[in-house]
Amino acid sequence: MDLFVQAVEQFELLIDRLSLDTSRHFGVIGDPLFEGVRFYTFDVVTGTFAYDRAVEIAADTVDVIEESLMQIEGSHTLLGPIMLKLKSVAPAFNAEGKTVLMGSWGMGPAEIGWLVRRINERKIFEEFLLSASIDEATVNRYNDSFSEELKQA
Repeated sequence: MDLFVQAVEQFELLIDRLSLDTSRHFGVIGDPLFEGVRFYTFDVVTGTFAYDRAVEIAADTVDVIEESLMQIEGSHTLLGPIMLKLKSVAPAFNAEGKTVLMGSWGMGPAEIGWLVRRINERKIFEEFLLSASIDEATVNRYNDSFSEELKQA
């Protein structure tokens, strides 16, 4: 089996397992190209990711999956498949008033907001806008670049 496909399947199973607890905000933070991702919970959602507000979960499992990813030659991105999987589990979190997040450590509020809007229901996105002190027009500035990244993914 293709190593990338195998890694995606392992991440999907992990997301299913981690999604059994919908009592907290849940997020995936990756490197800027999403060649690797880590899983976190948050007590409070703001417009940025901060180490002091993020608690990593399932680190040992992710380490094993990352070993497989490192064996892949050439470039790859987990952006598309992980985002789709997060979108499938988001309704359970959203029903509890919790946000499912995706991004990278260097992203600003509008970039994170674009992904929040894509993954979560509208009410959760609007709450994110308030917590991040941004408006939807600011988020919309990323429509072209993220849409292009998703097509490539």
